[in-house]
Amino acid sequence: MKLLLMGKNGSGKTSMRSILFAMTSPMECRKLAPTIDVEYIPIKLMENMKVNLWDCGGQQNMMLNYFKNRRESIFSQVNALVYVFDVSTDGDEEVLRDFHESLQALGENSSNTKVFCLLHKTDVLIPSEREKILQRKEKEIMAVAELTDLTCFRTSIWDESLYRAWGSILNTLIPQINEIKSKLEEFAKICGAEEVVLFERSTFLLISQWSNEKVTQDDHRFEKIANITKQFKLSCSKAHSQLSSMELVKSDFSAFFEEFTMNTFIMVIVSAESKLESEMVKMNIRLGRKLFNDSKLHNVL
Repeated sequence: MKLLLMGKNGSGKTSMRSILFAMTSPMECRKLAPTIDVEYIPIKLMENMKVNLWDCGGQQNMMLNYFKNRRESIFSQVNALVYVFDVSTDGDEEVLRDFHESLQALGENSSNTKVFCLLHKTDVLIPSEREKILQRKEKEIMAVAELTDLTCFRTSIWDESLYRAWGSILNTLIPQINEIKSKLEEFAKICGAEEVVLFERSTFLLISQWSNEKVTQDDHRFEKIANITKQFKLSCSKAHSQLSSMELVKSDFSAFFEEFTMNTFIMVIVSAESKLESEMVKMNIRLGRKLFNDSKLHNVL
C-alpha cells in the first residue's frame, strides 16, 4: 500500500510522521531536520497491512522535479495522498498550485486514490480568528480540487486532532473494517460493556469503537486517551519498561486497558451499575481475544 505525504517545506509533515510512527514526542520534533528529496518509510500496521509511506520533501525545486521528471514514479499506484497545509503562513497561491498539480498527476497515473488534506498548525492561529481562517482555506482547497473527492482535517501536534485525522485515514485503508466493527460490537454486548475501543498497537491510532446508546460524552475522547497513553508509553520506554495493561476505577465506572491481539490494545469501560468485578472483565477480555483469534480476522489484527 503506497501513501504519499506531501506539502510545502516546513508544513510539519516529518514531525507528524515521527510522532505517529517513530515514537517521537512533540517537544523532540524541534530537532528534526527537513526532508531532502523523498524518504521511503515502510510501516507495518496490524498483522498484514504494510504501508509504504513516501515522505516527499516540499522545497519548490523538489516539487518541480516530482512533476516534471519523476511524475510516473512518484504518482503511480498511490492508494492515498495526505497533503499538509500550514495554516499559519501566507503564500497560498503557490501551495494551491502544487496541490492542483499533484491531483492532476494522480489522475494520470493512479486510480481510486483517497485524498486527505490536513490543515495543520491550527494551534498557532489566534482563537478569535481561527474558524474564519480555516473555513476560508477549506473553501480554497475545495475550489482547487474541483471534482476530486477529498476529506479535510484540522490538526496540531499538540493535541488529539492528529490522532483523530490519522485514525480516520487508517480506517479508510483497512479492507475488513466493517467486519472488525461487527465483531467488536458482538464482544461488547457479550461482556456487558458500556464502551469498547480498539487501538493499533504501535501508533495508538483508533481502529474501531463501540458505545451503547446511553453514552453521550465528548466525541473525541478516545483520540484524547490515545494521545495521553502514547505519551505515557514514551515515558515507560525511557524508563526501560513496557506498557502492557492499565486499570482505572472510579465511583461510576471502571476502565481496563489491555494488550489484545498481537497488534492491538483494547479498552473496555464498564459501568459501576453492572457490578462486574475486575477479574470478570479481564476474563472477558481473554475470551474476547480468543473470539477474534478464532475468526477470519486473526490474519488482520
